[in-house]
Amino acid sequence: MKGTRKTFFIILLCFFMFILISGGTVYASDNAKPGDLLFTIDTGWESIQRFITRGNPDKTEFEIGILEERLNEYNHLLNNNGDNSALGECLNEMNKQQVRTEEQIANLEQTYKNDDVSESEFNQIRERYENQINEGLGLLNQFEHQVESEGDTQLQNEFQEVVKNYQNSQENIQQNKSNDNEDSNEGGNNENQNQQQNRD
Repeated sequence: MKGTRKTFFIILLCFFMFILISGGTVYASDNAKPGDLLFTIDTGWESIQRFITRGNPDKTEFEIGILEERLNEYNHLLNNNGDNSALGECLNEMNKQQVRTEEQIANLEQTYKNDDVSESEFNQIRERYENQINEGLGLLNQFEHQVESEGDTQLQNEFQEVVKNYQNSQENIQQNKSNDNEDSNEGGNNENQNQQQNRD
């Protein structure tokens, strides 16, 4: 009986040690940058968070937050002379995250049209996303010459792909806002016509 109890406490102690160590590793990896050993743990933890995050507005906010983190990592690497391998990994992760975020924004658009999210919340999230896109394009343009001067064709291609995706997202945002304004004006005109008919 004593042996069984001792074994149980050893297993329990090992379990808590594992939780403490893995929790500390995840915490430390949150500050990891592309090229760091802990960066894979960081992106892996993001995948877990992505899986457990529920509700369309929350999922969209989460993806925008990760997109912001990728942009900050890119800025850090360029300002600290990151090597081409790390920059390439960073641009690849930025590209993948941009695609995820754009898909989630499209889902949010549909949720808004189905009246499952308020207009104010929808506009707030879209504005945050638009700010991220504009900031990202500004940063990419700022360092375009630095990337081009590296003479690394693969790095330049990855850079151009990210720029293209950001530009497409910017165009999509403007187009969707324009469509929303047209729908709003059309709805207002229809309401005025109905009021006029009622008077007649």
